[in-house]
Amino acid sequence: MHTNITGPFLGIFSVFQQNYFNGNYRFGKDSIKRHGIGIKVINDRAGKYISANRFALLYSYSIIISTTKTLNLGVAPTLINHQKQAQNYGGSSSAGNFDL
Repeated sequence: MHTNITGPFLGIFSVFQQNYFNGNYRFGKDSIKRHGIGIKVINDRAGKYISANRFALLYSYSIIISTTKTLNLGVAPTLINHQKQAQNYGGSSSAGNFDL
C-alpha cells in the first residue's frame, strides 16, 4: 500500500493550500502483481473563497514485456466539485472527468 498525505504549503504562496490523499493496492497471482486499485482525494483552496475538490477511483493493469520492462494501462473516473463564495456571489458546480 502506498499513501501520500500533504498539508498546507507555507511561504510566498501561503494563500494556496492543498490537502492530498492517495492510496494504492497492487494484487495478482504469486509474485506477479498485474492489477492495481486506488483512491485519490485532493482539496485545493485559494484563499477563503475558492476551493476545488477532486475524488478519483483508480484502476491499472500491467503487461510484462520483459524482465526489466512493463507497460501499465489505467483508468481514473474523477468527480470534481468547484465552490466559490464571496459577498453576494457564490455557488457550487460539479463535473465528471475520465482519464486514460
